Amino acid sequence: MAGTLLAFFCMFVRHLVVFAALGSAALLTACGAGSGRFTGTDVQVSGIGPSAPLNGGDPIVFTMTVTNAGDFDAEDLLIRNATSQVSPASVRISCTASGGAVCPESTGSSMNVSKLPRNGVLVFNITGTLNAGASGDVTNTMTVTADSVDSNGDNNTLTVTATTASNDVAVTTSAPFGPLVSSSAVYTALITNAGPDTANNVVLTSDAALKRDIHDLPPCLALVQAVEPKAYRWRALEDPEGGPEDFADRNRWGFIAQDFAAGDPVRADAEGEAALDAAALIACLWSAVRELSAKVEALEAAK
Repeated sequence: MAGTLLAFFCMFVRHLVVFAALGSAALLTACGAGSGRFTGTDVQVSGIGPSAPLNGGDPIVFTMTVTNAGDFDAEDLLIRNATSQVSPASVRISCTASGGAVCPESTGSSMNVSKLPRNGVLVFNITGTLNAGASGDVTNTMTVTADSVDSNGDNNTLTVTATTASNDVAVTTSAPFGPLVSSSAVYTALITNAGPDTANNVVLTSDAALKRDIHDLPPCLALVQAVEPKAYRWRALEDPEGGPEDFADRNRWGFIAQDFAAGDPVRADAEGEAALDAAALIACLWSAVRELSAKVEALEAAK
């Protein structure tokens, strides 16, 4: 019934157009330009985005497509785009046109197109860099409106959603208990990731501006030669809350803290237990490799 009434209305409009020029083009377009049926235009948005979970700093690409599925040209289009959790300075939008369509003169969050022909297609590639620390959903929303009558306004907006990897990076620190009785103190920082996903691009700050008394390490090659790496298992503890009993059945490789002298910088004893400073140990090994490299170079030069 509604279609029949609309058809009669359109016939009435075509008769009136002889007497009223103002707005006649838009009315005729809405009424099928003389076809006797209401069609108008149908601008719509479709799109795709990343399928795999994203990490902060990752490049991201959304592809959004604007088409006119109606029977007549759409005029004076306004296309808006918004991307969440992406650095605005990194966002780039490119356009490819087909079916007689013409891309906007400039691309950005707001774009103007004078006409989108029937079956015309505009494809927009939106690229950017995901913010560090991004979490939850990452979205790209594109909306298109036109001055022409649109037969279906429900498909003028689309939001494409991507997901970020879920990780839980945490830092815990410990410091000596009570007043210091010597000039040195050991502080420990433990960095963990409770997951469930891998944390990528983790940055550990080691800025020289935060340090003092910087100087070269003493020779470490002799220390490396004196200490043998060991294979071992943790002892099972009687206290179920004690900790390493969960790992008692696993073979491990490492060092025995007591194999290093108590005054060695790699020692990090605390609360009556011998321990090693992993960062200091790595620095010592690095220094030893440099010493060996220098010896090899000297031998090569002497040949």
